[in-house]
Amino acid sequence: MKDKILIIIVVTLFISCKSSMPYPMYKSMYSYCEKEFDNDVILKNPIVVEDNKLIGLYSSIDMNLFKYKFIQYGSIQILPKGYTYLNDFFGENAQNGIIIINKRVTFRCGGYHPKRVYLLDNKETTLEKLIENKTKCYYVAKFEGLKDKNGGDVEITILTLKKPKR
Repeated sequence: MKDKILIIIVVTLFISCKSSMPYPMYKSMYSYCEKEFDNDVILKNPIVVEDNKLIGLYSSIDMNLFKYKFIQYGSIQILPKGYTYLNDFFGENAQNGIIIINKRVTFRCGGYHPKRVYLLDNKETTLEKLIENKTKCYYVAKFEGLKDKNGGDVEITILTLKKPKR
């Protein structure tokens, strides 16, 4: 009798754990980006940034490489076209849109105090102004570990007033 109860418990646990697994865990980077091109979110020659480092233009990436063929769901973001502010950090093609791939998480502690820049619809603002005006805005993306022209650390948070389509 105890064996039957144990088997029932094990089978129940197996079924419940298997049913709660996210499926699928990976997506095709190529089909994901092509959908964004079709929806006119990004232009045909966006740049690709992996872990806050510029990889290059989308057209120059070999999609047959394993590291770009399939991307884990939470690892990819699309920054829509039109953010000319980011040209200073990533070059003139940044305004075509940016494909952001984050494969690792960086934890900061202690005395790390970068210059924090907030972009609200491509215009620089401050957190104080956003709070003071009680601005209702939506989070789009964040870049950490960037360097400005003087070599200082910069963290850019991108916000928008329009609700994102996704």
